Amino acid sequence: MRLIKVDKHFDLEKLFYPSFALPLIDVSRDRAVKIYGYCSGLIIKKYESFLEIIHENRICLDYADEILGLWIKPEMYISHVRSRYRELVDRLIDIYGWLGIATSPMDDIELFTSIFLSRATDFHRNTVRWMKIFLTLPRDDSIDRYVELIGRSFQLKQLSVALKEYYRVRDVLAIEEDMYRVRKMLLSISYVGPKVSDAYILFVKKNQGFAPIDRNLREFLGRFYQTRELLHQDPKKDLCSKYICENCPARERCTSYLYRDAFRSLSGWIQNIAYLQNKLYCLRRLCSSCLLKDMCLSINT
Repeated sequence: MRLIKVDKHFDLEKLFYPSFALPLIDVSRDRAVKIYGYCSGLIIKKYESFLEIIHENRICLDYADEILGLWIKPEMYISHVRSRYRELVDRLIDIYGWLGIATSPMDDIELFTSIFLSRATDFHRNTVRWMKIFLTLPRDDSIDRYVELIGRSFQLKQLSVALKEYYRVRDVLAIEEDMYRVRKMLLSISYVGPKVSDAYILFVKKNQGFAPIDRNLREFLGRFYQTRELLHQDPKKDLCSKYICENCPARERCTSYLYRDAFRSLSGWIQNIAYLQNKLYCLRRLCSSCLLKDMCLSINT
């Protein structure tokens, strides 16, 4: 057993809500259990400002830091952020300083699958449901058999090819430290674009300087005067496969480059927040209870 002191605002449900590791976790308000994959059986209980971690293996007690997002301390990276955006970042740290990036890099196959299946669909309604079935199937079942059991969506139909190609580069990805080489290898996989590659780099390689440019992040950036200017074109697979961002001829028109240049080592963390804000407040029109409402252009214009 292990005890961890946390901020009183630490919320297990909000922590795992934007995480691609969510399908591996059974989570409620004050309790989470890792039910699949590495260190399965790990139990997390919240008591006010403490987390109680329970597992028979000491390695898994330490691994809880990955699952709970405790590996990132956002306040350590404020100085990395461009000065124009620090007021917003200071506010985000005041509100979400407790929030980490919940992940499980030892479950790279499951995370790759979760990320891949999240494309162009509702993550909680579809991806999590698909993954729950995938995780209960015997490992000797073929992916095609898995698809037959679940449905006919294009994400499922493309998964078999993508996973086979992922297995071929998996060992190299595990040891590669140059994130642009990682990105290029991922982009060589059929049906994998910049959104999938950058989510993988964030959640599996734990590099906070990368973040998937998705609809939630774009809408979040569009709500603030300082960040609205970052919105341009989405990154393009053909260019990302060929160039590093700093040398790309399209960088000044690319939201990914401009966003990452603005927030640097907090890019992934802020993307996490953007998902929470958009899903839990903006789309539900809960503006009155949003702690960012005084900065939001949607309310103040």
